[in-house]
Amino acid sequence: MAEDKNKKEDEKSGKKKGLPALVLVAVGAALGGAGTVVMVPKQDPVSSNPAPQVPKKVFADVEEAVEHSFNPRATHGSAMASVKFKFNYVTLEQDREEARELVKRNWDRMTSRVLLLLSAQTPEQIKDSENSLHLEKQLREVMTLALFPPEEGEKAGIAVVKEILWMKKVVQK
Repeated sequence: MAEDKNKKEDEKSGKKKGLPALVLVAVGAALGGAGTVVMVPKQDPVSSNPAPQVPKKVFADVEEAVEHSFNPRATHGSAMASVKFKFNYVTLEQDREEARELVKRNWDRMTSRVLLLLSAQTPEQIKDSENSLHLEKQLREVMTLALFPPEEGEKAGIAVVKEILWMKKVVQK
C-alpha cells in the first residue's frame, strides 16, 4: 500500500522520470545517420535500354543541270529531242561530303547512262504526261546507281536521287 501511495504522489507532483521513448528514437535516428539520406543528392535513374539515335537525313540539291540533245528511237524518219533538268538527293548527315564527292567523280558515268535511257524512248513516250512519272522513276533509279553505287556486299549506296526537276523537255518529229 505504501508503494501505491508513492506512485500516486509522484504522478500528482508532475515529476517525470525521463524522456518519452519516441523522442529518444527520433534523436537517435537523427544523430545515427538518418539525416544524411536527406543531404545526399538524388541520382538519376539509369535506363538499361536507351532509345537509339536515329541518323538525320539531309537533302542536297545539285546545281549543275543535266542537258542532252538526242535522237529518240523512231520507227520511221528521224526525230530530235532536247531535255534539261536538275535533281536532288537524300543522304545521311554524316555521309554528306562523301556523297558530294561521288557526284563529282561519277558525273560523266551518270550523264552517259541518262542519255542511253532517253535515247531508248520513243518521241511519244517522252511527250506523254502519263509516261513522265514512269520515265522519272527510271531516271532516278539509273542516276542513283550511277552516282552512288553500292559497296561490295551492300544493297544500296550512301544516297538516293529523290527528285527530278524538269527545266526543258522538247521533242520534234
